[in-house]
Amino acid sequence: MEYLRSLPTLDALLFITHDLDLALRFTHRVLLLKDGKLVADGPPLQVLADPTLLDACNLRPTSLLRHLLATQNAIA
Repeated sequence: MEYLRSLPTLDALLFITHDLDLALRFTHRVLLLKDGKLVADGPPLQVLADPTLLDACNLRPTSLLRHLLATQNAIA
């Protein structure tokens, strides 16, 4: 991933993953799908902060997500 991000002519990179940590570390935007329909679109931490949405999409918060959310709440 770091190599792909370092390419000077790369304007955008689309990848599909179920790995929340990968999405948190390497993306600026997340599109969350459920049953083939778009249910959320936005910055990764904002989209993945909704536990009801995660549960509806059969996703579980990772330790990285919990840490980033706790850090964000401590700053706010």
